[in-house]
Amino acid sequence: MKTCSRCGKIKANNLFCLSNKSKDGRSCACKSCINKKRKASYYTDKNIVYREKHRELRKEQNRKWKSKNKEYTHKYNKEYRINNKEAIRAKEKIAYSKNIEKHRNYREKNKEKINAAAKERTKNRSDKEKEILNKRNKDHRIKNIKKAREIARKCYRKHSKKHSENRRNQRIELTDYYIKMRITAHRSGLSFKDIPQELIELKRIQMKIQRELAKQT
Repeated sequence: MKTCSRCGKIKANNLFCLSNKSKDGRSCACKSCINKKRKASYYTDKNIVYREKHRELRKEQNRKWKSKNKEYTHKYNKEYRINNKEAIRAKEKIAYSKNIEKHRNYREKNKEKINAAAKERTKNRSDKEKEILNKRNKDHRIKNIKKAREIARKCYRKHSKKHSENRRNQRIELTDYYIKMRITAHRSGLSFKDIPQELIELKRIQMKIQRELAKQT
């Protein structure tokens, strides 16, 4: 146990920062008092001017430190996100509402890049991550079923021509998705996941034969 030189409270040793200057190897002031002092000094005019002047230098220093301490950074960020979920979401909503046009313009200009990154993330997900994500999305849709349906309708109306073109191409090319739709449409009791590739190939051959026979008649 140790007494803080600033607040005067008796606290456990682990609540004091490590220090080579003191005999017991701990700082004179407790962590909370040191943090208060740092926060107060962080917003002084002198420090604000310094940070603005050396912004790029500070960014480079942070990058180097993070690259050397990847495990610690990853662990710290993960714990912080878990412990501060609501605060992070509130902060993100405020930041997004202030820069809606900026975000929209960025998405419009970088559509291909964003889609490629999303596909890569989906591809590299483990089975456990996919299962967790699917469950979370399913629960969210159930809780917000009216909103989800309204968003789906708006999206369909907005891209109706594109959807029609995609369906026409799928029908002409006999894609796997189109064939799965045909199989499940006949109340076979199978879901998309249950349909094996062999059955898809057989159905594709059958549909090609039916089309050739229809042309000859």
